[in-house]
Amino acid sequence: MSAHAQQFLDAQSVIAAVIRDLGRRYHLSRDEQDDFAGVVTERLIEQDYAVLRRFEGRSSLPTYLRTVITRLFLDQRVKAWGRWRPSADAVCLGPTAVALERLLERQRLGLEEAIETLRARDATLDDEHLRALAARLPRRVTGRRLVDDAVLSTLPASGLAPDEQLAAADAAHLATTIAAALRDIMATVPARDRLLLRMRYEQGMTVANISRALREEQKPLYRHLDRLLAGLRRALEDRGVSAAQVQEVAGLPLDASDDPPENDEQRDVSSNRRPDGPGPVTG
Repeated sequence: MSAHAQQFLDAQSVIAAVIRDLGRRYHLSRDEQDDFAGVVTERLIEQDYAVLRRFEGRSSLPTYLRTVITRLFLDQRVKAWGRWRPSADAVCLGPTAVALERLLERQRLGLEEAIETLRARDATLDDEHLRALAARLPRRVTGRRLVDDAVLSTLPASGLAPDEQLAAADAAHLATTIAAALRDIMATVPARDRLLLRMRYEQGMTVANISRALREEQKPLYRHLDRLLAGLRRALEDRGVSAAQVQEVAGLPLDASDDPPENDEQRDVSSNRRPDGPGPVTG
């Protein structure tokens, strides 16, 4: 493993702390934080760890990484939100007001729904405080057009049929159950293994590319991932979640035979023997 790859692995706790801080400041959901963590990982390892190679030691590495990750986050926000900008009043009132205004004006949520969304992200927020902030935000006028009854009659019904609503509720409950189980299990997985899973399944990197990025041999990485997935599968099954459900909802294949080999060179496919490892390992 190269020195910069090791430096990247050693900095995982710092990177995670910066992302958590950004999540609290900007009221990001856990999914949004996880998505941004994948973006950070990709940026830091691209071009043979170019970001880390540019570190000149004029500040501490944690300070350097905080600056890099914060700038990356703000750039992502500009791309995601396009031309929308918070009002001057919201900016003066602080990040919570900006987040509230974004939900109300950009995402067109009702006040109660916006409050519930923010409280789900940060339970320390007070309902009355959020309502007071909303009352101080300027109301933006949006253009609307009138249509006659003939046009309205051609539009599809906005609601779901009862059976569709039931299916959607079941799917949402299953997704919540799987997300909670994965979150609990991943909290016990070593940082290196979490990194491997993120690179493989969130960023879609082939094992060949991961081996080049981490400067590690390719075939041991295959075996390590197989053992890691087997351990995850057993842990999820202990919680009543099947591998098929995880594949369908989260897109994570927990059976190594489902691992797409299209660009992964030199994989040994001559044996169908499943590894009998005890689960996630760090070797």
